[in-house]
Amino acid sequence: TVTLRADHYPFAGRGRADSLPQRRGLRLSAGLGWRSNPSFGGQFRLAETYAIGSFQLTDLQRGYVQTIITMSALQPYAGIGYDLRMSRYMSLGLDAGTFYIGKPRVQMIATGLLSDIARNEKQLEKNLSPFRWFPHVGIKFNYSLQGIH
Repeated sequence: TVTLRADHYPFAGRGRADSLPQRRGLRLSAGLGWRSNPSFGGQFRLAETYAIGSFQLTDLQRGYVQTIITMSALQPYAGIGYDLRMSRYMSLGLDAGTFYIGKPRVQMIATGLLSDIARNEKQLEKNLSPFRWFPHVGIKFNYSLQGIH
């Protein structure tokens, strides 16, 4: 994931008269994230053997279900954070926010006895539709060779 964010310090004070505003304290963030592979999924098989009378079904006859869930590659971000200057050279930041991942899209492929499960694709998409926000929590540690202003 690549994220580009802009930070705003609503309570930023000024240091020396000729310096930039102090970048510490409460921070509001907004930005955009990009995921190179915005999908995940898996392949599922029946774990146990399956028999009809004395006839035992093979893996191929039982089949499998492959599910792929895809979200938007471009994801807006909003968050809040706090930056704490620990010394002239070090600072610590805490972040909490959320990415908007959009409405998930579902693709199901099923074979064998499990082939009827693929018709549940739209239902699974409907069940996942409320989950459009992806939470983010982060801690950052900064060290500057020139000192933090």
